[in-house]
Amino acid sequence: GGPNNIVQHCVAALERRGASVLVKARVSALLLSPDGRRAVGVRVNNQVDIKARHAVISDAGIYNTFIRLIPEGSNPQIDQMVSTLTSQPQLAPYVSLMSLFVGLDGSQDDLDLPQFNKWVFPDSDHDANWRAHKEDIQAPFPAVFLSSPSAKDPEWASRHPGKSAVLVLAPAFFEPFAPWADQPSHTRKKDPQYQELKRGLEARLLSILYKHLPQAEGCVSYTELGTPLSNSTFLGAFQGEVYGLPHTPERFSLPWLRPSTPIKGLYMSGQDIMCDGVLGAAVAGVICAMAVYPWCALAGARLLLPDISRNIVDNKVFAK
Repeated sequence: GGPNNIVQHCVAALERRGASVLVKARVSALLLSPDGRRAVGVRVNNQVDIKARHAVISDAGIYNTFIRLIPEGSNPQIDQMVSTLTSQPQLAPYVSLMSLFVGLDGSQDDLDLPQFNKWVFPDSDHDANWRAHKEDIQAPFPAVFLSSPSAKDPEWASRHPGKSAVLVLAPAFFEPFAPWADQPSHTRKKDPQYQELKRGLEARLLSILYKHLPQAEGCVSYTELGTPLSNSTFLGAFQGEVYGLPHTPERFSLPWLRPSTPIKGLYMSGQDIMCDGVLGAAVAGVICAMAVYPWCALAGARLLLPDISRNIVDNKVFAK
C-alpha cells in the first residue's frame, strides 16, 4: 500500500506494547507542577487532562512547545530560552511548503507516471533564487518537487481503478500569507483575495507539472492547494514551518538544544534536536529515548554492534 501503511504499522507496534494512539486530540497545554519545575501531563483539546507516568516527550517543535504549550512565567529558564528564540532573526521560523494535490483520470497503464521523484530548479544559483522568492512570491519557485504516490503503490489500482495521483511541492514563506493567519480555515475559503492568491500559485505549479509530466495535461479531475496556513491548521506547524529551526550557526550554537529540558520530566524530540528531515527526526527519537531511559543506549549498541557491546557487557564496564 501507500505511505499510510507506515503509520498503520507504527501504530500497531505501539499498541502491541501497551500504548494508545489518539486522533483528533490536539495537545493544547503542558501540565506542570505548581512550581513549574516538573511536567506532569498534557491537556488535550482544552478539555481532557492526561497524566504522565514517567515523562512527557514533545516532538511538536521548540516553538510550539516553549511558546504555545508552556504558559509564560511558568519557568524562568524556559522564559529565557524563549527570549533567545524570539530576539534573534537567525532563529525565526523559516521555510514552509505549498502542497498541490492532483487527482487524474487514467490508470498507471494509461499515464505511465514515473515511479521516481523529480526535483525542478530554475537554474543553478540556488541562493539567489531563494532570496528572490522570499522577497516576492511571484518570483520563480526556487525548487519544485514532483512525485506520484499512485505510481509507487502496487495496490493502488485495486483501490482506485482508473485513477492516479500526483503531488507537487514548492517552498513557501509565511509572510505573503500572514494577512489571513488569524482567520479560521472556513473563513479563508470564502476570502476572495486569499483564493485569488491560491489560484495563481496553483496555475503556476500545474504549468510546471505539465512541462515535466505532459501526460497529465487534460487528465486533471481534482486539485487542492495547501499553503503554510494549511500546515498550521492541520499540522499545528508554527507559522507553517516544516523543517524546524533554520539551519544557521546560531541554531547549532544553542547549548540547550537537546532532549533534556530545564523542566524535569519534559523531553524534546524531532527535527529541532538534530537536523531537518525524516532521518534527523528519527535519530532525534533514538537520542531522546536514551535520555529518558539511559539503558536504551546499551540496548541500541547491542543491536548495532553486537560483538563490541557483548564484550563490554561481559567485562561489566557498564553497571545497571
